[in-house]
Amino acid sequence: MSFNFARFLNAEFEKRSEALAVLNEAVSSHPSSGRLLVLRGKLFLEKGDPAAAVESFFAARNTNADAAEVERLYSCSLHMSGAALGECISAYLVAITLNPNDANLRLNLAQLMFLKGEDTEANRYLYEALKLGLDDSAQLEAQFYLLAHTASPPLPIIERIKLLLSGEARLRWNVMPNIEKVRLSNPRKALTLDQLAQAMAMCETPETLDALFVGQFGD
Repeated sequence: MSFNFARFLNAEFEKRSEALAVLNEAVSSHPSSGRLLVLRGKLFLEKGDPAAAVESFFAARNTNADAAEVERLYSCSLHMSGAALGECISAYLVAITLNPNDANLRLNLAQLMFLKGEDTEANRYLYEALKLGLDDSAQLEAQFYLLAHTASPPLPIIERIKLLLSGEARLRWNVMPNIEKVRLSNPRKALTLDQLAQAMAMCETPETLDALFVGQFGD
């Protein structure tokens, strides 16, 4: 009953805090309920509290909750919480084993592998994600990594970014760590990438993007 009531409060009235209060009380009484823990973790993510979500999903690991879903949610929330790079990579590897067709997990792992400096592995996961299929916003993120970290010809990537932005796609993931990684070796490129990330989040006009790229990535 608590599970359904919490879902109702959140879905019908957007009363997330009240729903979480219901779930916290229910979890206290039923600490081994996987579905209560998973739902609570999801609501913490919606609330913008990934650290609390991590705790809930971690607890759900030892229940009868669906392991594939739990590991997928755990790895993403761990990443969003700012946990250590190695810890996040390990979590994603487990999640991918259980969710082999999840392109977004591979995309997120590629980001971390680029940060770690393991570009060969990062490229592999990035192209696997693209092959499996990403929604348009995740496609934007993938194109950003191609431009930031690979030797792929920049102009086709830029044209792809412009095409994606002409629709509903927006950059919704934090790519600032990747910009800082590039800044260590190429501050000028990092400045352009920073401006690009802002444009991809705000959806600037193609003309604005053209001006941004002039002379930055070659002809």
